[in-house]
Amino acid sequence: MKRYLINHTKWLVIACVFAMEFVATSTPVSASPLPFSFYGTWRINKIVGYAEVSTGPDGVKKFIGTNVVISRERIKAEYNDCDITQAHESVMKTARFLWERYRAIPKHAGVPVHTLVLHTESCGDVFRRGNDIVVCWDGGFLRASRVDVGKATKLKQSAK
Repeated sequence: MKRYLINHTKWLVIACVFAMEFVATSTPVSASPLPFSFYGTWRINKIVGYAEVSTGPDGVKKFIGTNVVISRERIKAEYNDCDITQAHESVMKTARFLWERYRAIPKHAGVPVHTLVLHTESCGDVFRRGNDIVVCWDGGFLRASRVDVGKATKLKQSAK
C-alpha cells in the first residue's frame, strides 16, 4: 500500500507539472515596452526557492548582496565565475523544463510559467522575471535586479 501511494504521488506531481505548462500559455512575457537584455550587471537580492538538490540556505545565503556580471563570454560573480561556451535565448514554458532539469516547479523557482530564458551550455540557465532575473546556483534560485552601472561606480568611489 505504501509503495502504491508513493508511485501514485509521483505520477500526480508529474501530471500537475505538465498541466501547468498547458494552462499558462496566455501569460505575457514582456513587462516593459523596451527590449529585455540579460547582459549587464545585476545584484542578487533574494533567495526565491530551492531545487531538489541544493546546498541549503546556509550554502546559498553567501550570494545575497553580490553582483553578477553577464556578458556574451562569461557569467561572473564573487562566488561563481563561468566561461560561456555556447548560449541562446528563447521564450519557453518553464514547468516541464524546471522539473526535468532541477526537479522544481515555477512557483518554487520564483519564475513565471512562460518566460524568456538565457540557456548557456556551461553556466546553467538565467530566467527572466519581469524586469529582474533568476539564476540557479548551488541549488538555490536567486532573484537579481539590474544595477545602474553609473550609480554603482559612484557608490564605490564614495566608499573609498
